[in-house]
Amino acid sequence: MASLAHPLRGELHKEAYAKVVEWRSPLPRIENHKCQAELQNTVRSVSWSRCLAIRSDRSILKLMTRTAEILGSDYDAPAQLPEQLEHYAPKRGIALAALKRAEAEGDAATVEVLHWELGLIDLWLSPAKGVSPYRGGTYEAYAKQYRISESTVAYGRERAKETRDVVLKLHYLSFVLLRSEPRGRTWIELQWELLTSCREYVSGCIQGSKSDPAHSMAVWIDSALSAAGPLMARPGVIRNEAYAEWSQWILGLAEESLTFPREEKKEYLRYRWLADYLEHLTDLPASAASPALQERSLGLLGEAAVFYESNPLEDVGSIRVAEAEAKLRRHWGEEGDKVHERKVRRTFAAIVRRAEFFEKTGKGFIAADAFREARQLVERERRFFTADDIAQLQRAEQAALNRGLEAGEIIPFKVSFKVPSQLMDYTQETPDKTAVALAEQAVRKIPNRKEIAEHVKETSTQTPLLAMARRTVISPGKVVGESKSPQTNLDLDVESRAMLQASLFGAAVSTTVARAAEATGLTEEHLIVPLFPLALDEDSLLFIRRGCERLIAQDFISATHILVLRIEDILRRHFRRLGVDTTEFKADVGDGTSRTDDVPFGKLMRLTLPDGRSVKEYLGSDLWEHLDSVLNSQTGLNLRNEIAHGLAGPQHCTAESAGIALALLYQLAYVVWLSSRAGTETE
Repeated sequence: MASLAHPLRGELHKEAYAKVVEWRSPLPRIENHKCQAELQNTVRSVSWSRCLAIRSDRSILKLMTRTAEILGSDYDAPAQLPEQLEHYAPKRGIALAALKRAEAEGDAATVEVLHWELGLIDLWLSPAKGVSPYRGGTYEAYAKQYRISESTVAYGRERAKETRDVVLKLHYLSFVLLRSEPRGRTWIELQWELLTSCREYVSGCIQGSKSDPAHSMAVWIDSALSAAGPLMARPGVIRNEAYAEWSQWILGLAEESLTFPREEKKEYLRYRWLADYLEHLTDLPASAASPALQERSLGLLGEAAVFYESNPLEDVGSIRVAEAEAKLRRHWGEEGDKVHERKVRRTFAAIVRRAEFFEKTGKGFIAADAFREARQLVERERRFFTADDIAQLQRAEQAALNRGLEAGEIIPFKVSFKVPSQLMDYTQETPDKTAVALAEQAVRKIPNRKEIAEHVKETSTQTPLLAMARRTVISPGKVVGESKSPQTNLDLDVESRAMLQASLFGAAVSTTVARAAEATGLTEEHLIVPLFPLALDEDSLLFIRRGCERLIAQDFISATHILVLRIEDILRRHFRRLGVDTTEFKADVGDGTSRTDDVPFGKLMRLTLPDGRSVKEYLGSDLWEHLDSVLNSQTGLNLRNEIAHGLAGPQHCTAESAGIALALLYQLAYVVWLSSRAGTETE
């Protein structure tokens, strides 16, 4: 017997292995003697180590790994099923311990083999759609971590032949398939071997569960079926005459799932896996399922649907059954749109059952969330619903939200902090200097979104669960914003902090105006001086003077209503002076006549200037975002919309809001002055 130190390293090693592969098929004995002699000469010409061994029998030369020798014969013993496919702890622990010993002994050849072994064990066999099997990363990074090379494919192939552990075998074959060229009879046979191994694993899990019912084997079987699905769907892997038997096997597995061991008082899990398993019938050709099998499959799903409909909190099960049934019916040739409508209506009914349950039990906000989910479904599938359906859902959501607010389902969480009075007062020795100081501070206090985002990210790392929690922004009778991902949570947190900063400065503006009026004689005439770059006409100044006068008098309701609405008017006038068309032409308003309208505020903020710059580029990103949050964003202060639509309440007309409005006018004046200065310097 010859021992090989480093498998397939160098051209001579590849040459020797190529001869082994070539000689695997039976040859006349005399030719084998010649081949064996030639192979021995090849082996002697290089320095082999101990990773692989070549042995000869009467007709075949066989390549063997040293893994069993390194890890012990028990390592390749049959798996104790049920056992999960991923994170195969029993055998991984053995390999990892052996790796540490080999590293301590300085056995480089064994270290390399054990890295390969761990790399194949750690492979994900049924990753989610779009997720890499290499633990979610790239193959290059995975190969570097586990020292994988081209030779590892040959190692995996041989290990699949050596082991009696079906879980290990699935890992070996899956890796080989991933790294094999996708063509040829050998490729098809490899998939067949992998597919039958999946089936062997499933059968072993079911058999083993009878002696150990505590395992969550249904989950592991589902993983195996997910890995087998693409193999069953690929033409040529399963022979045509065998399709019917495979369909029957899937149906039998689904029926078997109804009797999987369950803990007491968990009868609701009876149909948990039925839809998931039956759905794999669509991996096979439609002709593989006989009419009787189709009828039995749909009958089982019908039983599951009735079971779930009896419990309004089992809407997830109802929806999953409806999805699986629709997929099967389409696969077996039923008309697509009718099947889809049936699925949509059953999904809608399940969600509404949940909403009505929480409504009856006094959980207003939870009920509102469910009604909103139903509304979203209806909006996506409008062709199946009427305007009355939509209106009814909207009313139900509003009523549930209002009941939740009235019942105190939201627990207010307030944090009080003191701000030194000197930080909230910019009063100077004269009213003119006070107005200038306010304008200068307004420019400095534009929230820096990039800086705020860095602070939010830092906080998120300290409270990761809070950073992932879903957020819902509620106003009376409506949801004005949602977040369902860490990124949208980040966006909401950044806006919230920016508005907090703006409110603090708004309060400082109102405080300064009141104190300066009393101490230095500050009037509205002083406050409008810093607005000169805006080139306001007398009509505009009339409104702004009155707004400032009301601010000095601490009439914040009047001041907020006047100043907030002037901001949009000033923006429109200024953009028109720059050559921007702030209108839009409507060729037909519904009665055959045309009309020209002012563009909505949101569209105004997204126009393009004649020089090609966007409004956002002209104003600067921070000021643009600030204007949008204060005036137009539903999740921000939204002052412009609340006031213009007559929805403003006392909470919108505060000292902070009035101060923010005056500060925005100063900030706009600075941008206009800066732009005109840049234009003059260019000329």
